[in-house]
Amino acid sequence: MIGSLQTGSEVRAMAVSSELIYLGCKGGAVEIWDKKKLIKVSTLQLGTNCKVNCMALGSNEEILVIGTSDGQIQAWEMS
Repeated sequence: MIGSLQTGSEVRAMAVSSELIYLGCKGGAVEIWDKKKLIKVSTLQLGTNCKVNCMALGSNEEILVIGTSDGQIQAWEMS
């Protein structure tokens, strides 16, 4: 193992960019972590009655696409 992250959330999906780690959680949130410092820098709250099922980053790492258990697909600009 080369590293680990301790989060209090149930992680359901993950995406990693060159600088950030995105953790999709059961409670309808995406936690955003600094990859080098291993600290949480932000949280995207997608909804209260959904779970994050999948996530993908665009090739330029500026768009995060998220699929949730309530049938939505959301695209977030991360720049």
